[in-house]
Amino acid sequence: MMHREMSSRLVALVIAFSLLAAAHAGDTGEERKNVLILCGERPDLPAVRAVMETFRERFGAATAPRVEWFSEYFDFARFPAEQHEANLVRYLSERYAGRHIDLVLPLTGFALDFALRHRDQLFPGVPMVFIVLDPREVKPERLPADVTGVTAHLDFQRTVDLALQLQPQAREIVAVSGASALDASLLEQGGRVLDGYKDRIPWRAVAQRPLREMIEEVRRVRPGDIVLFISAIRDSEGRALTIPEVSRALVRVSAAPIYGLSGTVLDTGAVGGALIDFPALGRQAAELALKVLRGAQVPYGTPETDTRNPLIVDWRALKKWQLPESRLPAEAIVRFKPPSLWKQHPGIIIGVVAVMAMQSALIARLLVNRAKRRRAVRALAESEERMALAADAANLGMWVWDVAGEDAWMTEQGRALFGFKPDARIDYSAIFDRVHPEDREAREAAIKRALETQGKYEMEYRVQLPDGAVRWIAARGRSVGKANGRGQKLLGVSMDVTAQKQAQEALRESEARFRTVANTAPVMIWMSGTDKRCTFFNKGWLDFTGRAMEQELGHGWAEGVHRDDFDRCLEIYARAFEARKTFEMEYRLRRADGEYRWVLDNGTPRFSSDGVFLGYIGSCVDITERKQAELEVARQRSELSHLARVALVGEMATSLAHELNQPLTAIVANASAAHRFLARGNMSPDEFRELLVDIVADGCRAGEVIRGIKGMVRKVESERRALNVNEVVADVLRLVRADALAHGCTLTTKLEPTLSPVLGDAVQLQQVLLNLIINAFDAMRKTPNAPCRVEIQSRMIDTHAIEVAVRDFGPGLPADSPSRVFERFYSTKGDGMGMGLAIARSIIEAHAGTLDAENAEGGGARFWFRVPAYVTTPAEVPV
Repeated sequence: MMHREMSSRLVALVIAFSLLAAAHAGDTGEERKNVLILCGERPDLPAVRAVMETFRERFGAATAPRVEWFSEYFDFARFPAEQHEANLVRYLSERYAGRHIDLVLPLTGFALDFALRHRDQLFPGVPMVFIVLDPREVKPERLPADVTGVTAHLDFQRTVDLALQLQPQAREIVAVSGASALDASLLEQGGRVLDGYKDRIPWRAVAQRPLREMIEEVRRVRPGDIVLFISAIRDSEGRALTIPEVSRALVRVSAAPIYGLSGTVLDTGAVGGALIDFPALGRQAAELALKVLRGAQVPYGTPETDTRNPLIVDWRALKKWQLPESRLPAEAIVRFKPPSLWKQHPGIIIGVVAVMAMQSALIARLLVNRAKRRRAVRALAESEERMALAADAANLGMWVWDVAGEDAWMTEQGRALFGFKPDARIDYSAIFDRVHPEDREAREAAIKRALETQGKYEMEYRVQLPDGAVRWIAARGRSVGKANGRGQKLLGVSMDVTAQKQAQEALRESEARFRTVANTAPVMIWMSGTDKRCTFFNKGWLDFTGRAMEQELGHGWAEGVHRDDFDRCLEIYARAFEARKTFEMEYRLRRADGEYRWVLDNGTPRFSSDGVFLGYIGSCVDITERKQAELEVARQRSELSHLARVALVGEMATSLAHELNQPLTAIVANASAAHRFLARGNMSPDEFRELLVDIVADGCRAGEVIRGIKGMVRKVESERRALNVNEVVADVLRLVRADALAHGCTLTTKLEPTLSPVLGDAVQLQQVLLNLIINAFDAMRKTPNAPCRVEIQSRMIDTHAIEVAVRDFGPGLPADSPSRVFERFYSTKGDGMGMGLAIARSIIEAHAGTLDAENAEGGGARFWFRVPAYVTTPAEVPV
């Protein structure tokens, strides 16, 4: 969106660009094209009317057989799009229903947005070429492939550079802008550019004021400073303004030169700037439209759609403010400059020149040959000087060898390369003697081939200097003149490449040392490039896999990774590679004999000295024996845990027997009563049914006790699943109920009802909780006078963990080191083994949790464990 007068100029120039496209279309003899112009501005603007009149005058019947133009005005300025957009769509759809449109030309951002939104309904598949005055109104990511165009822009930076070049002594830049939203937006955009000059020259803004105050503020600007007129659509009193109007008002009162950004400031007294050139914009869009009409696609954002504002100045303004024209950049276009004397009096000047030419003819003829000779000599000298300078700058030695006479010429740099003194005579033999004996034959063959084929001569060879030093020379040349004839020469240059050769040799030696070290290392070593593909494997790796280097390179090494480990291995490698971080992973790799062995792979990123990422280097070691030892330790730990559970249940044998005795006694009593009632014959069916219900309930109760004991003592592999911790607590409470009665202890619970599930083994968690409760019973036997009470609590910790705590009221933990109770073989019981809590802690740690203890406030000890909450889908939550 831009100023209204800019938009009207844009309409005029797009019509002008349409003339150019129409003329091209007529010249090519193509079939008639129908082009529709969509303008978002008012149709009654004077500039628009003038353009349409020009269009009718210029085109008429001449171009009618080739291009037919249609124009539609939306008048969005006075009628907002949301109020009549639907009517416009219906109107255009009906108006052009029976006519094929070959090209749509949206003018301004409003028209472009409208055309894109309703394209499928109004112009399906029709290409578009737009002209928009603000690049911010164009969203490249929203443009289809067949929609393109050009955009203008306000070039703040080149305008400020022009002002500073004309006024290098300026002390301040005053930016003038209006009070509309657009004015504020453009001032903000210009402010960001002006901030880049704050170290060189300060700036301030004159904005958001009435026009009269803006004029008075500019009147007070000091001579020699800079006034940058950005925009003024409306002042703070709501008055509508135009750029030419405001520019003339400012020029009348300003003592400092005024610069602008739009072509509309020309002829108002302003100096100028990098101005939007509407004719050039129209011509560029015309060429673009012509290509589209011929079937080409020119995506927006390519050089053909890019625009550059010309640097235009008003000569009269330069004179008014006494700005030197000599300081103008070479690209600047000067307008309104008075015609030269030649344009005012061409006839008189021609006559005078003719007379002078006749008088000078004889002198000129005498001097012409002399001048030519001098120019030739000067040109030759300049050419030789340029060549010498270029050779010196590049450290090149230039030489010429006359094949027939065997004489040679060299520059001073060339003589220094071969160790010749500045005054020494040089011929082919002298140069040949300096060439290293091992390279003479190859150099002679290369020179002979160049002379015979009239082609190029390229060679790298060594020379031996008089002091015995050896230097590498890179020579490039070409044969000129007739082959094997008089006048044939070999011209070329030579350059010292000793440092490059030494660097190459050092690199080869370094690589050789690395390969030697890598191949003798007692580990398997690999390297990869930036594309994640492996580029090297040492001998240890190849011996282990029994494969050749070519088989392992790239991604070939992955063929030996066990299928069950492949996806995990690849994920770790890719994630570390993207993050440029070290990684460590374990996987099974097939050995040469076909056996899969566990290896530990460590990878480290490689970087150059300047921080450029080069890839990875890694090493692998066989850890199969260690993995087997870990499995054995895990098996022994599981065995020990099982024995601990059996021992724990053994300690509860008396209580469990009492627990089973109650339901069994009840079953016998109910069965005996039923037998007696049946013998008497006076038992009703309802009474018999009640006895059977009691028998079934007591039998189920006994079964639950037996199942609980069986689960605790069975020896099976750990099975992890989603568990409700409160249910685990309830199962353990059923097991210890009889034991609590035997100890005279009261069990109280405080269980949070809305706990998240945990992922774990129910039997192992029961074992931990059972151990903590039994220990609590035993602890309170040492304090017979204290109330025997055990509290069990469950709760959420920060939504990420579940905590279960068992608190007793016994003597508590050792004050000096309460954590010792978790050490193996440490026990506070006289007959204890000291393994229960150690096993319990290992179980909780295996569940990624922690088990700890502390002395509780008010006496007694509090044992608690925390395990991570498990995020599940609804189907996984236990019921």
